[in-house]
Amino acid sequence: MRSHCRSLICLLISLLCLPCLSVAQETAPSDPLELSEAVFRLEQQLNAQSIPERDAAEKRLIAWGLPVLDHLSPIVDSQTGDLQQRLLRIRSELEKQAIIAVTNPSKLQLEGELSLADALLQIQKHCGNKVTAEPVTESKMEQKIAWDGKPLEFWDVIRRLQKEYDLVVDPYSSEKFAIGFHEAPLDPNNKGVTPVFDNANVLCVELNRVDSSRVLAQPSFDRTTYGITIRWEPRLRPISIDIPRASLKVVDQFDQVWTDEQGADVYYGMVQPEFPELEYSLTQPLVSRQVEEIKSLSGVAVAVLPGRIESFQFPGIGQVPPDTKQTKGGATVTYDGMLKLDDLFGARIGLSFSEENNALESHQSWAYQNECYLETKDGRRIDAIGSETYQQENTRLGVMFLFPEYPADAKLIYRTPAAIVKVEIPFELKGIKLP
Repeated sequence: MRSHCRSLICLLISLLCLPCLSVAQETAPSDPLELSEAVFRLEQQLNAQSIPERDAAEKRLIAWGLPVLDHLSPIVDSQTGDLQQRLLRIRSELEKQAIIAVTNPSKLQLEGELSLADALLQIQKHCGNKVTAEPVTESKMEQKIAWDGKPLEFWDVIRRLQKEYDLVVDPYSSEKFAIGFHEAPLDPNNKGVTPVFDNANVLCVELNRVDSSRVLAQPSFDRTTYGITIRWEPRLRPISIDIPRASLKVVDQFDQVWTDEQGADVYYGMVQPEFPELEYSLTQPLVSRQVEEIKSLSGVAVAVLPGRIESFQFPGIGQVPPDTKQTKGGATVTYDGMLKLDDLFGARIGLSFSEENNALESHQSWAYQNECYLETKDGRRIDAIGSETYQQENTRLGVMFLFPEYPADAKLIYRTPAAIVKVEIPFELKGIKLP
C-alpha cells in the first residue's frame, strides 16, 4: 500500500514538472504581433492566483530572451507588489543578455562576389553598423571582390575593405553614428609602412604617430609620445572612453619595460556624436636611442556604453497626472507635467537611475541626446523643437521638451538607455618602429 502511494506521489510530481520543462524548451513566436500577444497573455498569468502558474510564466518570458523586452510592460505604481518584483526580475535577466549583446564584437558572414555598395548594405543589415562611402567614385562602388562566407568580426571586414579599395576613414563624415570612407590620397612618397592597430573587442585602436622629445633644461620632461586613435562600432554610441595611466605598459625590443610615474592619472575621452573616433597622446618616458622598435604598447580602454534603448510611453498625455512614473531596467522616467509657454508647450521629463546603475553620477551630456516626441492617434509624429534643463542633480536630470502643438489625446514617447555599462577593454599595439 505504501509503495502504491509513493508511486502515485511520484507520478503527480512528474506531471507537475512537465509544464516547467516545456517552458524552458519552448521558443518565442517569430512574428512580432504574435509575440506581443503571447507576452500579454503571460503577463496576465503573472497575476494568476496559483503561484506555480506565476512561476511558469516568469520562466517562459525569461527563456524567450531579448525579443520579449520590446513588449514587456513597464513597472508602475498601480501594479501589485508581487507583479512588480516579477517584472523587475524578468527585465533584469533580459537586460543582462542585452548588455552582453552590446559589449560583444559584431560578427557577420559575407559570401560570393560583392560590390563595395552591396558589402556596405550587408554590414548594416547583419550587425546594425552603418558605413558610408559617399565621395567614392561609382566605378569603385561597383567593383566586386570575393568573400568566402567565413564568420568575420566587424573590424576585420572594415580592414579588408580599406585594403582592397584603398580607402581611409573620414573623421569628418557628415553623417552621425556612422563610419565614413573616402579614397586614400595618392602619395608618391608613401613607403608602404604597415599601420599598427589592434581589433580590441568592439573597439579598433590604431597608432597614428610617435614623437620623441628632449627638454634640455629639464631632462625629467624628456618624453616619447604615442598618438593613438580609437574607433568603435557605430551601433554602440559610447559616452566616453578613458585610458588609465596605470594600465599603460611599454616593452622595447630588449624586453625592458618603460612606465610613466608622473603623467596624467587618466587620459580622458568624451565622445562627440558627430565624430566616429577619439584621439589620445599617451606620454611615456623617453626610450633609449639604442631602441629601434617597441615590441608592445598595451593598456586598457574603459568605455562607458549605453545599454538597450527603451521606450517609455504615456498615452493620452492630456489626462496623465504629473508625477506619473514608469520603470524599465535601472531607469525611472517621471512625467512632471506640461507647461504652456507662449506659443509653445513644454513637456517636463525627469530621468533617474537605480543606485546600482547611477548613470547620471558623472557624465550627463549623453542624456540630452534622448528622443522625446508626441504621436497622434492617426500616427502623425510631432518632434520636439528644443529643450531646456529644469533640474540637474547627481541622481536626477529634468529636461523640458518644447512642442509647437499639444494634442491632448496624443501619446508622449521618451526613449533612453535603461542601463549604462562600464566595460574594460584591453588593447595591445605591437611592432612600433621608432623615429
